[in-house]
Amino acid sequence: MELDINNPNIKPRPVLVVEVNKKRLYASLEENPTSEDFISKLASKSLEIPMSDFKEFEKVGDLPFEVVRTDDAYVYVKAGDIVIHEGKTIIISYDTNRWQFSKLASINVKNGREILDFFGEKDAVVKFFLEWQE
Repeated sequence: MELDINNPNIKPRPVLVVEVNKKRLYASLEENPTSEDFISKLASKSLEIPMSDFKEFEKVGDLPFEVVRTDDAYVYVKAGDIVIHEGKTIIISYDTNRWQFSKLASINVKNGREILDFFGEKDAVVKFFLEWQE
């Protein structure tokens, strides 16, 4: 079924798609200025980011643009959380951590091993894009 975005009774919402080697995970976006700004930058195109392991608990990559910083408060992250650091670095966590981040989205996973197996232990080019759902 195709989504009719002109129907006033339907309010489409974006879902962040995270893709590596043609495998996909879906992330629920936070409702904050950081995610709204990120969504606006992805609205019409995808984004490919080279990402590397950092301290064996997250993948880290530089954005080609800055996004609005929500709070940069010290927040706890868990496996599957996607956060922005200092408005310009995107991080996908596969363990717990506490640092100054703006939350962007969350992938529903059972544990960090699931995320690590998905991305692999080496550098990866991660593609981010949006899909719209009711």
